[in-house]
Amino acid sequence: MNIAIVGGGHAALLLLEYFAHMNDSRVVGVADVRSDAEGMVRARELGIHTTTSMESLIARPEVDLVLEITGSAQVRESIVALLRPGQEVMSAAAVKVMYDVIAQRTRQNVAASQRLSEEFHGFGRRLTGARESIDASIGRVDEVLSAMKIVALNAKIEGTRAGEAGRAFGVVADEMKRMAVNAQSAVDTIRKASTETHATLDELDRAEKKRLSRFE
Repeated sequence: MNIAIVGGGHAALLLLEYFAHMNDSRVVGVADVRSDAEGMVRARELGIHTTTSMESLIARPEVDLVLEITGSAQVRESIVALLRPGQEVMSAAAVKVMYDVIAQRTRQNVAASQRLSEEFHGFGRRLTGARESIDASIGRVDEVLSAMKIVALNAKIEGTRAGEAGRAFGVVADEMKRMAVNAQSAVDTIRKASTETHATLDELDRAEKKRLSRFE
């Protein structure tokens, strides 16, 4: 359904935003005697036709329904006189009921969004704290592994110098080195996961800010 709004005051703002997210109904034009009315300005921002001539708007062939939101009985009578077969008009009183329903639903959506946002940020803070703790632990493990590799290398050298007597010592050194390499691989995997978690948190934060901007 193609809708024309007559009246570009504050009520037009909410109606424009509401219909902008609908698939089967859309606003095709807004008319007001003031071209700088807030509803007219917002309509132009949304790429919707605006005019100071109510008559020319209603005459547009695609218009199916006219929403009269001026509250003026004279304006409503003029609209009725301009309607062609197949067109309908919704009076300011009926539009007000629809406006109140939309406004209430919008307030509920905003409240729900704020609750979700608080929960998201709480989760994000906990996850960030866990990541920082993991990073700190990884740093300490890296230090231990580095020291372990040096000890294994020194043990291997000393075992080689000892000849036959140091062969068993060399086996222990090799095993120590193998364990250090395996542990380092595990740490690298954890570090990669930590980095990916940080990137995911950043992406979620950007998505959350973008979502909240729709309610501002």
